[in-house]
Amino acid sequence: MIPFLGPIVSFLTGGGLNSLAKTFFGDKAARETNFHNEQMSIQEGYQAEFNAPEKQNWFNILVDGANRLVRPLFTYGIIAMFIWASIDPVSFVVSIQALAVVPELMWYIMLTIVAFWFGGRILEKAPAKITSQEIQVMQQQANQIQKQRDERTWEDKYSIELKDNTKPLSNKAILEWNKKNNPNFGK
Repeated sequence: MIPFLGPIVSFLTGGGLNSLAKTFFGDKAARETNFHNEQMSIQEGYQAEFNAPEKQNWFNILVDGANRLVRPLFTYGIIAMFIWASIDPVSFVVSIQALAVVPELMWYIMLTIVAFWFGGRILEKAPAKITSQEIQVMQQQANQIQKQRDERTWEDKYSIELKDNTKPLSNKAILEWNKKNNPNFGK
């Protein structure tokens, strides 16, 4: 056997290589301990700043609360718009048409504010400006929904007259009742 091979193998697999690695890279446990201590001191600094006595007045509490409301208000506002669109689509379409009048520069300002709170990727995925053709389609849809709503609620308008058997029905209620019950009425 080669006599110098033992120390080389021992150096490569044992303490020699480890001590050489510790010299260049440091001890992993010591690095992790230092990182942990650094993170804890950062957290303690945040805690001291948050719990500072000068931060305990009503104005700072109000501002801290307002800062925490931005994201939830945006989120719940968007959800509320979907609910509004399904409950009252006619007024929703009118409001959206009114938003189409807002100058493009103001939309960029609004997108900048939203991007500040929710990240820059929203600008990459932002939809193009609403075209007049899309507005016309929305108006047609709103008119159809309003027509369906009117047809569906005629009974509500005349339900009191229809239930009261002591008085004769008005001409409008009779016409509506005849139209509903006989599709060929008046043709």
